[in-house]
Amino acid sequence: MIEFKTYIQFYHTAAWNTCLDVLQDPPPTWEYGLPGSGVMDLVADTGMLSFSLDNSEANDAGLAGYSTIGHANCPAWFVDGLPVRVRCERQDDMTITTRFTGFMVSSRPSTGMYLESTCEIDCRDWMDYASTQKIGLLEIQSGAGLGVDDVLTAALVNFPLQPAATDFDVGRESFPAIFNTDDAVNMTMMALFQKYARNEAGHIFLEGDGTLRFDNRHARPLASADDFTLDASGSTPMTELDVQWTRDRVVNEVRTTIYPVAADTGASTILWTLQDTISINPAQVIEFDMPFRDPDTGKTISATDVVDPLVSGTHIKASFSSVGVDNLATASLTYPITVGGNSAHIVITNTHASATAYVHTLQILGNGLYTYEPLIRTHEDAASIAAYGRRPLTVQLEQITSIITQKLMGDYLLGQLQTPARIVNSVRFLANYDTDFATAALTLEPNVRFRLVETLSAVDDSFYACRLRYEAQGPLLWVEVIPATCPAALNYFIWDVADHGWNEGVWIF
Repeated sequence: MIEFKTYIQFYHTAAWNTCLDVLQDPPPTWEYGLPGSGVMDLVADTGMLSFSLDNSEANDAGLAGYSTIGHANCPAWFVDGLPVRVRCERQDDMTITTRFTGFMVSSRPSTGMYLESTCEIDCRDWMDYASTQKIGLLEIQSGAGLGVDDVLTAALVNFPLQPAATDFDVGRESFPAIFNTDDAVNMTMMALFQKYARNEAGHIFLEGDGTLRFDNRHARPLASADDFTLDASGSTPMTELDVQWTRDRVVNEVRTTIYPVAADTGASTILWTLQDTISINPAQVIEFDMPFRDPDTGKTISATDVVDPLVSGTHIKASFSSVGVDNLATASLTYPITVGGNSAHIVITNTHASATAYVHTLQILGNGLYTYEPLIRTHEDAASIAAYGRRPLTVQLEQITSIITQKLMGDYLLGQLQTPARIVNSVRFLANYDTDFATAALTLEPNVRFRLVETLSAVDDSFYACRLRYEAQGPLLWVEVIPATCPAALNYFIWDVADHGWNEGVWIF
């Protein structure tokens, strides 16, 4: 048996420090990765880590209440948001890797006469941050070769809390424009990830060391080798294997919707206009958002070529009188704008020492983008419908304008879902059993390909790891994997402008 040591570390005083107060009962547990093995499980859910600390005088500091935030004995660095990571080390070859990276979000010290002095800690990974933060103003980009990697690179600039690192494939789908359908006011970073992963059919997730990774839609089909094998057909123990044949995931009618865009020209469309006078006191600063609207219907739209900077006397006028219509006060104002895809943000400062300025005219001009007539296409499998009835799936492809790509995407989804398939819901193994298992436990990441063999359930296939769950019971390390079936067992295909054919069991398009 190979023994493991599991270290939980806090980042403070400019270094990672191993915590010596982690209790083994209950054992530390953590998980991260994609939410499941479904065809639309494309973006990782929040990763979670839970463990308990000794909060009595028997802890390493010798101070009761050392883990109680607000207690006199609690160190100043032990606060909400404290960076945390889990490191696992093999004791045979001393290999050590980071299996979780995140930050503390909750601490619950025990209280009461008969309770042990412990503190339960909950942590989350960077995906939790992405699920709450708005994307902010992202100006529309257009041109050849814009893919999901460009989206992620541009969007991350807006965020003060960054992932530990990034590793982005080049997107296979080239969008005519990016950020043209995104709501800067209401859309979270996670919603942005979901939208662009769906339009690419790729995956976005965190690795154990905190690296934010994007795998394009070719990554899984072209992974031709298994990283390791879990073989229970001989003497290898399979602790748990949950297998089912089910029609619950059968889809035989895929409805895809794309949104061809009409655009103005001349940068003269009034995207936003001031409806009332704004008074600004001397040295006062005001700022607000200006969402773009269709001047004819009032509906929210996106826009390009927004006029920036604003021109005094044309786009903005201000007076020193509340009833004035002149432009005498505009020279005392500064009014820079920040342009996004569907809104602009303005900061107006009155630099005059004593006079109040009244802004009575303010307009944002540019080229509006309109999606009046979406195109809906239905992809069906007649034999499957006859056997199981209609089982629909609706997919929004907001970034795609080509009906050719729409057809390929619909066929791609339909090919994987049209008949019942064997689903392996999860597999659990003990990493200590042998060197292969130990290696697997420390190298597993979402989208890693592995082989699973078990005689009774007739499983002998390759799979991709989706979500990973760990439990550290002293020297024992338990690993649970939610797997997705490999392309060889499904109708996966890759589309490419150069090739149409069959290559190593994978359709090439």
